[in-house]
Amino acid sequence: MAGSSSMSMGDDTPLLFADFNQDFTTLCIGTRHGYSLLSTDNHEVLETYGVNGEPMCLVGRLFTSNLVVLVSLHDMRKLLIFHSRRDSLICDYRYTNTILSVRMNRQRLVVCLENEIFIHNIRDMTVLHRIEDTPSNRNGVVAFSTCPDKCLLAYPGSSRVGTVYIFDASTFTNITSIAAHDGLLAALAFNVSSTLLATASERGTVVRVFSIPAGDKLMEFRRGLARYASICSLNFSTDNRFLVCASNTETVHVFKLYGPASPPSSFCKAEDSACTPGSSTHGSDANASSSTDDAASTGSWTGSLVSWVGGALKAGAAYLPNPVAEVFSQDRSFAFAWIPSAAAANLASVNSPASVSHVTAASASPHGDVEHGGSGQVGTAFKKAAALLCHGDQYRLLVAGLDGYLHIFTFDSARGGEATLLRTQSLIDSGSVSLAPSGISVQQHKQTEGSTDAASSSHRSFAAVAGSSMEPSASQQSKNVPCHPHQQQ
Repeated sequence: MAGSSSMSMGDDTPLLFADFNQDFTTLCIGTRHGYSLLSTDNHEVLETYGVNGEPMCLVGRLFTSNLVVLVSLHDMRKLLIFHSRRDSLICDYRYTNTILSVRMNRQRLVVCLENEIFIHNIRDMTVLHRIEDTPSNRNGVVAFSTCPDKCLLAYPGSSRVGTVYIFDASTFTNITSIAAHDGLLAALAFNVSSTLLATASERGTVVRVFSIPAGDKLMEFRRGLARYASICSLNFSTDNRFLVCASNTETVHVFKLYGPASPPSSFCKAEDSACTPGSSTHGSDANASSSTDDAASTGSWTGSLVSWVGGALKAGAAYLPNPVAEVFSQDRSFAFAWIPSAAAANLASVNSPASVSHVTAASASPHGDVEHGGSGQVGTAFKKAAALLCHGDQYRLLVAGLDGYLHIFTFDSARGGEATLLRTQSLIDSGSVSLAPSGISVQQHKQTEGSTDAASSSHRSFAAVAGSSMEPSASQQSKNVPCHPHQQQ
């Protein structure tokens, strides 16, 4: 889901956090003055709930329930569990280090620290398991399955290369490891059925898709050739047809996934060892040579020509040296979206090496790698969070940036090409800015529930909010997690 020692991101970053919930029905926004939840249903973007208060650097919602998790910029080691409709605190948990990311499904809540991962029971927030001494994960890179019959957790397995560990958070057993990239991991994402895992490294030039649980490499996409990028968002569409990738550049890429009846055979012709199940060697990202960066055609005839040439190059890739063959056998984006120039200029300023920010305040190196060290500093940010929504045969691409803008695009799902901008909405102000003719209405309405006394609300049933009948004991309302009595090593 995206600091300097002074814990400040500067005055040029309007948002502290932007990400979607598990099924992309809610856009969660953290600001310097609180947080808000925006509904993305029915072709509309509605602010359904907003709270003014402390600066919130991490916001998460469990599907469409009233359960909201928060991390305040004032105390980034404490996890706050709120009932959003009542605006009341259910419980809070303190950890030994900065909370980098939080993931939830209907069974578990996962909290990722730099060298530890805590797995909570979503029904009563007891700590069921603790993964200790994980490789340094300063950016909080994890993926967590959301389908009801699986509970898989993916996290980095090395501090030197892009190995992914797959862990069953229901049975607390290791499933497999995948040698995904030569470089360190920057982003991970499961599809809705947890049968596919998308990965990207810190170089940001190649995106790979693996089968789960076998770990076979099924697809490989090239985001660009000329420059590295800090990929901060990977998400599958809910119908498993597309994969959207957003980075700190001005382009958002949409890759088309292959159906089960037509797997891309050329991917395995290049003798990449990652094509073998459970391979312990590493696929190559090293061929990010100088060339023109991401380019795609806006006309259908040009797109057809590019597809034909791409197919011809793939056909001959098996006869080329392995590093060269990999470049030609990798698919380019099916569709792409340009962030509007005014917002892109603002975003480029926000994401410059001197001021690039995580949702929880971080500084970055020239390649988008976040420096982390000491209390109060956290990993990489969602400079942009992107999601693909499917309404019948129509797709909507939503891109929310830390610059405070939400861009809504549509694209031709049959031909691809450049996406059409429908609307740009401010996530800070109450209004929206229409930069193009739009078929999407943008509304806002605050929820005006009466406030509930926080002291009494701390004894409310946590499980009732999460959809269960279990209730935490009084001793669980505020806990120092490493000392939790139910913790299993």
